[in-house]
Amino acid sequence: EDTTEFESMGPDAVYVNGGSTVEIRGTKLPIKDLWCRIGLLHVPAEVDPFSSHRLARCKVPSWMPQESTMQAVSLSDGRTSTIYNLTIRPEVRITDIRPRSHMVLETTQGYPRRVELIGRGFTPGADCVVRFGGSEAPYTMVLSETLIRTIVPPVKSSETVAVHVYCTGQRVQATTPETLRFRFVQPPIVMSIFPTQVEAQAGEWVTLHGQNFEDLPGRVCRFGPYLVGLADVRVLS
Repeated sequence: EDTTEFESMGPDAVYVNGGSTVEIRGTKLPIKDLWCRIGLLHVPAEVDPFSSHRLARCKVPSWMPQESTMQAVSLSDGRTSTIYNLTIRPEVRITDIRPRSHMVLETTQGYPRRVELIGRGFTPGADCVVRFGGSEAPYTMVLSETLIRTIVPPVKSSETVAVHVYCTGQRVQATTPETLRFRFVQPPIVMSIFPTQVEAQAGEWVTLHGQNFEDLPGRVCRFGPYLVGLADVRVLS
């Protein structure tokens, strides 16, 4: 008998980010004529092709009221699920990341690098994690509605990744799909310096040759106790 059976829907809270989804779980979920009733709206559901008809997803409209309901509806056999409560939380957006890059490290042991996310819509004290691409930060603290403090996770290669915030025990993506990106870079290697001697207070240019010099904001040279901003980074063939 090909009768749809609904088991659950979730999560019970999503964020207004233009990409949140709710999941339908059950058995014999139909590929066609399966819908989510979210509030008064009917949203088409897509069955996961690798779930043996046991999982489907619906995209939540971004204009829903804060407190709503959701229900799965199968038009092919008239079956409906239990009605569940659904909370729509305000938009969460990252507007700045400080700093925007860090060196590649395979472990954070002994090298904790703190990063601050500036934005809006954060919930102080909320159970959230920050993910740099597919890597989850080992520490995240939501300090205010506009500030999250986190630690850069270990990675093994240079890459530029999107940064997102996931909250609640069900780890729902809170941030909008259009988010800022973070750059992991290889440590710079200095192979030669010219000139090797200059007069004190001369203000002469010094040229460094080496590897992994990337033209990123915040890159500086250290001469003893003094930090000097880089003027230019060029790749020589």
